[in-house]
Amino acid sequence: MRKWLCTILLVVLLNVCFVTALEPLEVYNQKIYINNDLYDDDDEDIEQIVPGDTIMIKYYLENLNGTYDIEDIEFEYIVYDIEDGDDLEKDYSDFNLDRGDKEKKEIEIQIPNDAEEDTYDFEVEIRYIFQGDLHQYIYNYTIEIDEEAVEDKEKEDFLDNLSVMLARLEDKIANINVSNPERDKGEYQSLFEKEEELRKDLDVKLVEKEVAFNKATQDLLTCTQGKANIETTVTSVRAEKEMVESDCEALLKSANDQVMWVGAFFLAVIAVLVWWFKFKDKPGFGKFGKESSIGPQLPQSFRPPRSLR
Repeated sequence: MRKWLCTILLVVLLNVCFVTALEPLEVYNQKIYINNDLYDDDDEDIEQIVPGDTIMIKYYLENLNGTYDIEDIEFEYIVYDIEDGDDLEKDYSDFNLDRGDKEKKEIEIQIPNDAEEDTYDFEVEIRYIFQGDLHQYIYNYTIEIDEEAVEDKEKEDFLDNLSVMLARLEDKIANINVSNPERDKGEYQSLFEKEEELRKDLDVKLVEKEVAFNKATQDLLTCTQGKANIETTVTSVRAEKEMVESDCEALLKSANDQVMWVGAFFLAVIAVLVWWFKFKDKPGFGKFGKESSIGPQLPQSFRPPRSLR
């Protein structure tokens, strides 16, 4: 009997430890909607978004713990640098989730109308308190605003407006007032003028986008050419620098040679002057011929032998 009680107690303790080790809050599903339409792609990259779109994400939560409630569940999102370099962020009010219960939470992001074509990082954080400890989930997404999607949206809006106008026109035709044709004619004319205005506005926008694209292409070509010119100039300056350095080395060598020869000349002059000052006062210095003191002095009557004449 005691063995059975110990076994049951051990099983209960293991179950308690296992349940405590699990994350009590589970996000068991999530769905993304773009302008209330379900986004079919399961990837975390939300693509082909245009300024003004609304992104909604539904999170499905469940408290897996059967003993304790989960308190202060908070949602917060942040889209980085999407508002002219500033972040778009929002906090949602906290709520509690009783043990074993499920809950659905929605967050909604309104893309700014002036958002530029780019890819933006998007982060959703879920925080909650369980038994006094803070827990959190972080989901990372990217939002890609595509210029082609913007143009498609403009065309779609134009076609929608056109469809509305055609529906109104058909309704007018169905309910034509034969007794007052001039009034109906004026209304038809107004509708056609609005349609023409919409078409012109769309054409102008398409032309402006084409001009902007061509300008960007030209600016890119100009920058590329400018870079090539700068590289050519740098190469030329380097070559001129090498030539100047070579000329300077040649001039320096020539100057050194000249200084050496001038120095040698002055040393020779100094040596001659020293020698002259040293020997100028000695007898016979500077006299040559008969009166020269150089060599032995012979009497004037001396005659050499015949054999030496």
